[in-house]
Amino acid sequence: ERLAAEAAAMELFRRHAPAYTPRLLLHDTQSHVVVQEFVEGHMQLGTAMHRHGLSFPGLGSALADFLAAARHALPPQGHAGPGKRTQPPIGCPDAPFAALANAEVVAANEAVVLCDAWDAGCAANRFPAALSGEVAALRSDTGVGHTRARLLREYRTRREGLLHHDLHPGNVLVGVARFDGGVDSSGSCRIMLRCDGDLHLSRIGSCSSAPRSDSEGTRSGSGNAACSDAGGGSEGSGSGGEDGAQGAGWLPTGSVLVIDYEFATVGPVAYDVGSLLGNLMLALLALVVEASGAPACERNARIAQAEWLERTLLEFGERLCSHLRQGPPAAGNGDGGGSGVGSLGAAASGSVGTAASGSVSTASGSGGA
Repeated sequence: ERLAAEAAAMELFRRHAPAYTPRLLLHDTQSHVVVQEFVEGHMQLGTAMHRHGLSFPGLGSALADFLAAARHALPPQGHAGPGKRTQPPIGCPDAPFAALANAEVVAANEAVVLCDAWDAGCAANRFPAALSGEVAALRSDTGVGHTRARLLREYRTRREGLLHHDLHPGNVLVGVARFDGGVDSSGSCRIMLRCDGDLHLSRIGSCSSAPRSDSEGTRSGSGNAACSDAGGGSEGSGSGGEDGAQGAGWLPTGSVLVIDYEFATVGPVAYDVGSLLGNLMLALLALVVEASGAPACERNARIAQAEWLERTLLEFGERLCSHLRQGPPAAGNGDGGGSGVGSLGAAASGSVGTAASGSVSTASGSGGA
């Protein structure tokens, strides 16, 4: 059932959001095999952010575009009534796959996300003993309990649209290109980019300061030479990393893909929005904590990265609201052209950047999360 749901969802997402969905090449129901296109030049968003220190301007807009398109992939099914579930109507041109019910996965996800954490007797719950008081207070909070009950009821009954149902930084791939850094006889840095099999050579100034982060906090992977000299550089940040060459690292290429559709189902569209925002907020807090314990040169880069991610959250909200006001987007042709890699789109508007400016720096500087 899970494999059938994955194949059905990939076809629907590919039809309505072709720029962000890999091609489904084969679904063999007899052998229980799904084959999708092999995508090169990408890494998981979480790895790119936390291991390589990269930022991706426009990511919020891309993710909003993806979810807005998915919202209209199926006609809304409304409410099934308390305690009941509905399936996409068989025979409907836009929802031909009853497999999207994915009942086993939905039931397991309901338990993990909306039930188990509130059950003091559930053996799967683990938290530091120092937080026992806070956990008990949260579980006994009447207002929180009513909200959880409402969300559980809506999760069970609302059939508004197609859900990816597992949106987190591990299932978002961002485009990157590997580069090798070196120094020529004039003392200038040279950067060789590996992208789509081609090598590109460019001079970018003195190695002590280049390549620099841009205004959005995007890191080329070179970091700061002072970090390398002090031994504080991280992998891919100018200290040599896995290649052992100063300046080696990664550059964002401006593309994004969403993968892993095996949890897909039909449900309340707000679930994917909340899941994505919650995971990105946790990533933001992780960056703040990483910044508080890092050497000065790395701390500044982490603060810039956290500020970028804060802007990304606001950008996502503005873009998604804009889509909701405009109504259904034009459907794609299901092919998408090329490799199915979509542009991240324009960076956040000036108003979004201004609204977020400075708040992360303050939190980071105090070492608080």
